Amino acid sequence: MNKILCFLVCLTVFTLSCFIYSQESSGPAVASATDETNESMLKQFDGKWSLKEAMIGGSPFPEEVMKTITLTMQDGGYEVRVGDVRDKGKLKVDVSKSPMTMDITGEEGPNKGKVLRCIFKIEKEKLIICYQLDGDERPTKFESEKGSTTMLATYEHAAKQEEKK
Repeated sequence: MNKILCFLVCLTVFTLSCFIYSQESSGPAVASATDETNESMLKQFDGKWSLKEAMIGGSPFPEEVMKTITLTMQDGGYEVRVGDVRDKGKLKVDVSKSPMTMDITGEEGPNKGKVLRCIFKIEKEKLIICYQLDGDERPTKFESEKGSTTMLATYEHAAKQEEKK
């Protein structure tokens, strides 16, 4: 009896998480494998994103630098441009974790061969990512403490910005 109850609770939680994180208009959410849920989340990232706020090591990112940053995500990959410098790689997410996790693997550019451990959340129309820029530790909170190598960034989807105009 306990095993059945545990299974039903897990199934309910999983179904609710699929519903919450599914923002596609493909009909009602259906419980599926975690990989499919992760893929669905990655599809939500597709498109261009603008950096709206950022802190690194507890200090605000200079606004003039933020204006030069573009982020494009497509099919589980990313490309960041900071002025003329390009960084490109792959994303891997796990929405079953709390907070949700993201691993960014650099394939070209300054982060080639590196894996950045992150946590992320979506609030309204914003994507908030907390990056660990040095080492293998993953952030546990959405904050960038003074003197740390943690970056906290808030992005807004370019398509949502266009809708507001």
